Amino acid sequence: MAKSKEVTSGELVRLDPAVILADSNTRFSLKPSRVESLAKSILERGEVLEPVEVEVIPNPENGQKYRLTTGFYRLAAVASLNLTGAGLTVPAIVRAIPTPQERLRRQLAENMERENQSPMDQAIAIQSLLSSGLTKMEVREIFARPGGRKGNKIQPASNSFINMTLSFLELPKTIQEKIHDGRVGVAAAYELTKVPADKRQLVLEKAEEERQKALEREEKDEEKLLAQEKKQEAEKTARVAALKGVTDAEALVTAAKAKLDEKTRAAGLAYDHSKSKLPDAKAKKEAVAGFKKAEQDRQLAEADLIAVTTEHEELRLKFEKREALIAEKAAKLKAARSEAPAAAKGKDAVGSSDVKKAAASTGVSASYVPLNASEMRKVISELALPGGNAKVVAIGTALVRCFSGESTDKELYRELSKIVD
Repeated sequence: MAKSKEVTSGELVRLDPAVILADSNTRFSLKPSRVESLAKSILERGEVLEPVEVEVIPNPENGQKYRLTTGFYRLAAVASLNLTGAGLTVPAIVRAIPTPQERLRRQLAENMERENQSPMDQAIAIQSLLSSGLTKMEVREIFARPGGRKGNKIQPASNSFINMTLSFLELPKTIQEKIHDGRVGVAAAYELTKVPADKRQLVLEKAEEERQKALEREEKDEEKLLAQEKKQEAEKTARVAALKGVTDAEALVTAAKAKLDEKTRAAGLAYDHSKSKLPDAKAKKEAVAGFKKAEQDRQLAEADLIAVTTEHEELRLKFEKREALIAEKAAKLKAARSEAPAAAKGKDAVGSSDVKKAAASTGVSASYVPLNASEMRKVISELALPGGNAKVVAIGTALVRCFSGESTDKELYRELSKIVD
């Protein structure tokens, strides 16, 4: 029987997914939607373009000769396609990973680079790193993030972030899954950790129920706003027609004024003619009749002007009233729109306020257990770890010295006074 070729570190090979063991993922779980999306993309291309990374298993079992280091989503996508007869292989680079810590670091680095980790992904990763022997300070460095006053300085993750994230592992699996897929927000998850363990599911169900009701109210309010905005657009169209009516009436007033001026001048000339010296009685009679006719025409023009002026004034006042009403409605609509909840990704997630209200309505109070002396020393020691806020570290260091007997309570008081001064 021919001896199988030994694979060297750094070599690129093509592997059947069945020979790869994927048991060391630092994620909470793989999201089905992403596996499905990636599988579709691979099927369209006909292959996996970017290699996964594996390490050789010294004593393989069940035919699985390699352990997956990075590329869990790619492997899952190919495996799902092969269930339908795709017959795909996975390009893989063989790496020699000397320690479990190094494996964890590589996986975490890839996960953090490729996608936003869910809070549960972070909780699993932090727990795995601590279990591998890393100190909390080393873990804080791995999860460093922008900080400082302007947010432009990379700082280690805070102790509170590490502790809060780890506390999610104490919650039931059903709640963890909702945290993982975004149905429960981080702040809400933290509030749930304060609720007695036997009441957490009840409180969350109540919070979800109330959140759903709130969303339904928001949807109804949004429908009303959209209807009002649509009506406002229709009113703008009607406004154009109303403004045209006012403008046309104003043009009629201008024309009527011009006509009245013309008739007034004609009547004036006719009057002057009737009062002038005329050759005979007949001419006089005709001149007087001409004046009367001119005066009648003037009066008719004056009546027309009064009529069109009255109509114009009525239209103008009606238009101005309409304008004021439209402006008032627009202002109210703008205020309502600004106060309406903004549409955002994950807005249906349960928030901390939802949990607090649900806990209160179900008669559940947050559970706070006093720390013992050992736990207090641990907290104070964490405050003194370098990398955090300078004053907090100084306070923690002063407390550590006092607790260890290196300084007295009076010396501690003086030192703390200097720090906070």
